[in-house]
Amino acid sequence: MTSRTPIWKTWGSPLSLLETKFKAQLGSLTGMVFDFTEVGDIMAKHRHTAHDSHLSIVTGGKLLVRVTGYPDMILEAGRVVDWPGGTEHEWEALEAPARLVNIFRPSR
Repeated sequence: MTSRTPIWKTWGSPLSLLETKFKAQLGSLTGMVFDFTEVGDIMAKHRHTAHDSHLSIVTGGKLLVRVTGYPDMILEAGRVVDWPGGTEHEWEALEAPARLVNIFRPSR
């Protein structure tokens, strides 16, 4: 499997090849949908602030999540991760297409 360049797209920043299908601001929540179109697509290692609330929902395909300090996890459609604030993590597509929905409540 050939890995592609690590990619990450955040709130309108042109840092990524990962396609953001949808972004919505819903009161204090922000929702984003990321499509991994090829096996090996990566959302590069990142973390949110220690005070952010952050849920990740795998809605299609199979993704590998690497979490600093924990064993790697393989998650399929229907799995949800409730991230503790400040947790460093990255995603890699094991099947394509795969879809990840992130819901954030940024700290104030």
